[in-house]
Amino acid sequence: MNEETSEEALAKGRLRAEDRGGRIGEQYLDPEEHAEVLALQDPEENWKEEPRDHRGRHIMLAFAIGTVLASIAFLVFFFSLKPKPAIRNHSTNTAPPPSFVEKASPIEIERAIEDCVSGFMNATTNEERCRFLMGGDSLLASLDEYYGRPTEFPPKDYGKIYQSNQAAFGGVPIHSIFALEKEGTSGWVFNILPTQSEMKIDWGSSVGYGDRSWEDFTTSKPQESITMRVYLARATAESQVADPRKFGFCKIYTRGNDESFPGFFLRKSKIASSLKYIIPRGGRQPVKVKLRWNTDGSAIEILELVHNFWIDFERYQQEFQKGSEIKN
Repeated sequence: MNEETSEEALAKGRLRAEDRGGRIGEQYLDPEEHAEVLALQDPEENWKEEPRDHRGRHIMLAFAIGTVLASIAFLVFFFSLKPKPAIRNHSTNTAPPPSFVEKASPIEIERAIEDCVSGFMNATTNEERCRFLMGGDSLLASLDEYYGRPTEFPPKDYGKIYQSNQAAFGGVPIHSIFALEKEGTSGWVFNILPTQSEMKIDWGSSVGYGDRSWEDFTTSKPQESITMRVYLARATAESQVADPRKFGFCKIYTRGNDESFPGFFLRKSKIASSLKYIIPRGGRQPVKVKLRWNTDGSAIEILELVHNFWIDFERYQQEFQKGSEIKN
């Protein structure tokens, strides 16, 4: 069909024009009555917009929706392929066996503690002593090394239990015993823990065992990492020891000695986060840590927290549940 010329459209009284936005507008005027108006009329005024073809837009929208649905279907399929966790049958799980203190009467517990302490003190060799220790023969080398130090010697000739205190840490019952030799001139500390069938000594925490004696550690001032059992207390910043902007500070003690040594540790470190919560205000906290002296021998750097307290209660629980005994 031939397109209508502008002259023919004008003759029919219809003016068509396209505005700057691409819209088509129509106005219907009588060419004889409104010839002057038709000649001056702005074609972008009073538009009656014609509908445009939106088929392309609908196709794009449909394509986008289809893409989203396909992605969701793929994700559902992908995760359905992942192995599902096995469902535990709790009815077959067995609880850890009860400890000796849960089964025995108070009199039986007291008797078992005394048998353990007296057996250790009356033993004449380290092999015999291991029979009464948590960890048994695995500690023989440590006993040989420790009691071979010039300042250390094993207890002997059991006399009596002078004092007994009971506590619990993390659900683990512990009896702290102070026993005297027969002559009554020397006393010894024993930390006693239950196994499934008896009571045994946690030897490392009882003697405060470390890789070096405290005297040797503070005299030789080693700059390599040494594992020690010590007490830590809070301290204010000491600029003469280390940069307070980079390091935190504490005081380091050993058992039975009020003399402290300056200690420091990196502020932005795992050890700093741990010490922040475990060291009490105005008190001392027993810990097992890795230490070394700084280069000029003026202070001790705390490198790592092996475990809180002198007893590794977490490891004790793990070993106990497996039916084995903790090693120092």
